[in-house]
Amino acid sequence: MQKGTDRTAAELALVRLERELEAARESREKLIREAQAKRNLAQARRLMQCLIPFAAVFLIGPLIILLLDESFSGLSIFVWLAACVGVPALAFQSIKVLPIDIQPALAEIDGRIAQIQERMEMNRSILDAPPA
Repeated sequence: MQKGTDRTAAELALVRLERELEAARESREKLIREAQAKRNLAQARRLMQCLIPFAAVFLIGPLIILLLDESFSGLSIFVWLAACVGVPALAFQSIKVLPIDIQPALAEIDGRIAQIQERMEMNRSILDAPPA
């Protein structure tokens, strides 16, 4: 009689554990997707913050050159082109994208997945055991 009750409980537990396992895997994938989205957004902001100085130097540079030096000499053009490259490069280097540390949360979810799989194996061993 006890064996039959254990088998029924194991069957019901397997159904529940399958749902828990799927939910844990989905939460793991969601965590990874959200972290990647945050990183992509941070990188896009960093790029945008570098394009603004480039546009400013590119557009305002020739006006300043014309105001200071009535003609575009070779040196003026060289300084303008160097500023077009150098100013955004310096801005890019100065803006840091902070790492997103999801390892503790992933470790917690992986631990939960391992526990669920362990309990599933225990229940499967009850079901696989020959009835007495």
